Amino acid sequence: MTRPKTSLPTPETALVLRSIRHGETSRIVTLFSLERGKFAAIAKGARSGKGNGAIGSLAAPSLIEAMVYHKSSRSVQLLAQASVIDPYVGLREDILKSAYGAAIVELLDRSMIEGDVNRAAFAAAGSALERLERSEITPRLAFQGFQLDLTAALGFALDATACPVCGTTPARTGWHNALMLSEGAICCEGCRIEGDAVTLTGESVNILRLLARRQTDLLKRLKTSEMAQNELSNALSRYIRHHHPALGSLPAQAMIDRLE
Repeated sequence: MTRPKTSLPTPETALVLRSIRHGETSRIVTLFSLERGKFAAIAKGARSGKGNGAIGSLAAPSLIEAMVYHKSSRSVQLLAQASVIDPYVGLREDILKSAYGAAIVELLDRSMIEGDVNRAAFAAAGSALERLERSEITPRLAFQGFQLDLTAALGFALDATACPVCGTTPARTGWHNALMLSEGAICCEGCRIEGDAVTLTGESVNILRLLARRQTDLLKRLKTSEMAQNELSNALSRYIRHHHPALGSLPAQAMIDRLE
């Protein structure tokens, strides 16, 4: 009798989004793979120290090279082996960075559906985690930059330049500026479209534009007020929820609110 062929594991670069206990010795990890998108996999022996490679040290967030047995008929795949590319140790040593790192992978996890490959979202998360770990900019700015990049990866990019009413580029900003949620654009101070909007000060718009252009050097030197930072955080969260209403609760972001 001929035995059926066993499919070989495939190597994948992936971000660990979640890791939970399963049974006595195993873990179920949620991975976001550059090649296959989001999927769940079981890491057998991960908690017993008997796992292959670095499988026993999987934690979120981590960037790993994984060997996975994929089978279309099952909802949870088999993680055969893993090697850690970047454990983001710097995030674990700082409570605020750790909270923002958790918020990045939490938002990515909630934004993706199983099997959807999104290389732009993968790159956005990886870049944000690196900026956060290296303290290139403040943790909050790193997260806001990720939120902005994620909107583009998901297909509803926020445009902080041209006014959607008069077309002026860049939109003329003043003390009160409207971020139109449906259009994803900022109006000139004297322009307005009917619909849901968030009011932003000129300072907040300036931060948004620097983030959109990834001007890290200027963001490092920029002295921002607490009011503008809070205002921009609220605006980006509202914008994402406007276009992605099924996100649900985000515990990591709630933790950040308690820490800051």
